[in-house]
Amino acid sequence: MKKSKEFYGKICELLKVKPEEVIHIGDHLVFDYLNPKEIGINAFLINRNQHKVELRIPVINNLEEILKFLNY
Repeated sequence: MKKSKEFYGKICELLKVKPEEVIHIGDHLVFDYLNPKEIGINAFLINRNQHKVELRIPVINNLEEILKFLNY
């Protein structure tokens, strides 16, 4: 269940938040981006080592860059 769609759904349920109210940042394409994205979580892939990423998904190189995606 670790980092599955069900895992993220259960976390949202426990925190009493809607998936679209959550931001998740991680470095694994499937576990940290695709699975949370499938249930509606705002997911971002972090690429701290700045490897070439050829996917059309939100990629940040450091946590500070997340600020450009947030609406204040």
